[in-house]
Amino acid sequence: MKPEHQWIALRNALIELPGEPISIDENHSIFTYPSGKEVEWRFGEKLSTPFVEGLLKHKSKKPLLLFSPYISPTFAERLQRNGVFFVDETGNAYLEWPGYYLFISRDVPKNLRPGNSQRKAGKDFSPSALKLIYLFLTDTNKGVGARVNHTVRQLNAVTGISTGSISNTMDSLKAQNFLEEREPGVRRLAQREKLFERWVEDYTRKLRPKLVVEHYRLPHPGWASELVHTDGPGKWGGEVAGSRLTGHLVPETVTLYTENLPANFIVKNDLRKDPAGRVEILRPFTPMDLTDPAEACVHPLLVYSDLMASEIDRNLETAKRIYEKYLRPLATSD
Repeated sequence: MKPEHQWIALRNALIELPGEPISIDENHSIFTYPSGKEVEWRFGEKLSTPFVEGLLKHKSKKPLLLFSPYISPTFAERLQRNGVFFVDETGNAYLEWPGYYLFISRDVPKNLRPGNSQRKAGKDFSPSALKLIYLFLTDTNKGVGARVNHTVRQLNAVTGISTGSISNTMDSLKAQNFLEEREPGVRRLAQREKLFERWVEDYTRKLRPKLVVEHYRLPHPGWASELVHTDGPGKWGGEVAGSRLTGHLVPETVTLYTENLPANFIVKNDLRKDPAGRVEILRPFTPMDLTDPAEACVHPLLVYSDLMASEIDRNLETAKRIYEKYLRPLATSD
């Protein structure tokens, strides 16, 4: 059975339960059973920090059971600690009631996870679109002065993206209900949380790999930690930036965004090229002066994306802290 058919079958099975449906929509159902007890069922096609935090924030006292194609160990532990039952397609589950307890949480390789190749390519944002959407998501201005209200030519001057790509991106955002135009020339981003999640996912898969210039091996195991309180020949991302922004993480890898890695930096630190090295050099995709609300680091959105892309539990926890400290307002609609 195809995954989309599995979801439909599961939803239909819930509707047939011996309870009285209070509300039913595509991803959310509430039933009242003859005993008077209400049970809430939720579906999440791809879990993210904003989705899980929103789920927990608005959780009511009624039992809540979450279904998703895959629930990572980090999210599984968070849900379990907060009493949210869950089941995924890989066999991970948390269910508990008097006399019964089940908690299974296993990591699954990325290429084996359900839904990993089910996304339609036509829905992905192009690299050019991702660059423009980044400009909009990281903008703290509101109203008429927001970047989303700049003309195509103004956006072209700031980003270097072709006018044709800018126009296509604006049309795509409107078609997907991510962009509202309440009156001519006055626009606002809508569904920011969903757009935020989409950007992080597509950036990780489509744009970030194109930015990687080189890998080097660590000069010695503690080198990443030594860099936390120093300025580099560019802007820190990944674990070094995560540690710098939160004070929570002991970095073991180095991510540096720079237009040019100086030869004296390479020689001084005895950096040796290694395709599997834990020192990663990336080329910035936007002018550095647009990405610096946090001193020597790239924008927290990029740090968050770097950490999420690693899929390492300690990095996911740090990413959650960065989201709460820096990014929640960017992912919240006006």
